[in-house]
Amino acid sequence: MTHDEILELAAAYVLGALEHSEEQAVREHLATCDLPHPEFEELGSVVPVLAEALEPVEPSADLRERIMRAAARDLEVRPAPGAPASAAGTATPADAPTAPAYPPAAPVSRDRRRRFWARPAWALTAAAAVALAVLGVWNVRLQGDLAAAQAYRDHVEQVLAIARQQGSAIAILAGDQGQNAGLAAVGADGAAAMVLRGLQPTTGSQVYEAWVIVGNSAPVPVGELSMRDGVAYL
Repeated sequence: MTHDEILELAAAYVLGALEHSEEQAVREHLATCDLPHPEFEELGSVVPVLAEALEPVEPSADLRERIMRAAARDLEVRPAPGAPASAAGTATPADAPTAPAYPPAAPVSRDRRRRFWARPAWALTAAAAVALAVLGVWNVRLQGDLAAAQAYRDHVEQVLAIARQQGSAIAILAGDQGQNAGLAAVGADGAAAMVLRGLQPTTGSQVYEAWVIVGNSAPVPVGELSMRDGVAYL
């Protein structure tokens, strides 16, 4: 393997996710290569943080139902683009791709703001998020979809840029059985970014929309997720 190929395996190596042959190749390279390998040192220091991170927040049993009810109410009062007010948006919860249990997302029409004005209750260590984000890009690469891997990496960088700011909160997002995953970050000023992979493709005018729930408050829509190369982002 080349030096660059070894560096791409850094996250998987420190997390013990490599095949034996790949792990051996990395070990041999590290023992014989005179070039610096800061990625291994930085990501290796993250592993203890992962073990000490906050426990994952399990969504409540009625989370999906609450979000879908809120989305349905929102659609009832939101006119479709170019249609009179009496003709509500054409998308309905029944039309939607199966929404992940966590984070909340629902297909709706295209016209929402792109900022959170309330911080979500989830928070995990930014350093741990960096390691998992790198591993996520590596997993996409394994599937041979380089365009999706690049798109995921680009939007992960946007999330991490917010996460590095003082007073920010970051969340590692995952759906049932790991079929979709991603990151979200909210800055102290209310700016936010989110990236997800593994969502079912939308059709026609359907889109995914992110919602936030603060405490026991009703779900609030905060923005439409754009999709490109299998990656959804806000």
